[in-house]
Amino acid sequence: MKITIVVDNEAENDLKKEWGFACLVESNEKVLFDTGASTEVLAHNAEKLGIKAKGIDKLVISHDHWDHTGGLDWALQNKELEVYILESFSSQLKQKLSGFKVIEVKELTEISKDIYVSGPIESTDKYRLYEQALLLKAANGIVIITGCAHPGLEKIIEKAKQLGNVQAIIGGFHGFSRLEALRGLALIAPCHCTVRKKEIEKAFPDKVKKCKAGLTLEF
Repeated sequence: MKITIVVDNEAENDLKKEWGFACLVESNEKVLFDTGASTEVLAHNAEKLGIKAKGIDKLVISHDHWDHTGGLDWALQNKELEVYILESFSSQLKQKLSGFKVIEVKELTEISKDIYVSGPIESTDKYRLYEQALLLKAANGIVIITGCAHPGLEKIIEKAKQLGNVQAIIGGFHGFSRLEALRGLALIAPCHCTVRKKEIEKAFPDKVKKCKAGLTLEF
């Protein structure tokens, strides 16, 4: 199972960076998780990484903020794409997906062999935002991929534990501060909107992998 960061706030070599997040999971099928903030950056980075829109089987959108849906037009070049969203997403986004096979995820669901979506996890702040994470069943445990983790990383970890022991977490951690929740993980890759990257790196120097567009991880 291979994970490639396609869009992030940081980028390597000749890839472009922007405030946004997207990654590709390659297993029995290819699953794109989020689309970054712009078609321009997603298309540029995908081309450099040898990723073609028509080669992607499924798209999962974590939440409908602009920095995760801005590159949607690039992905929608693939008219056969299956798209996994939440019921809470805006009517504008749903309208844009008209004509595609769209699945509104209501609970923990397997969408491909050993690839799951968490279903809606609610934030407890005043915004009452719903978000979903991607959960992968790898050889040594569960790998979590988050968009921004608005509901709280702890809640996402608890959801993932329904599938087994969590070994790794990758993606945006937002304002997450209870670092002890990361103890015992084999790999931590804070990306995109993570506020406390330096604190996490200092607390887990042997576990942290610096996230940037172009990073590949295999499990």
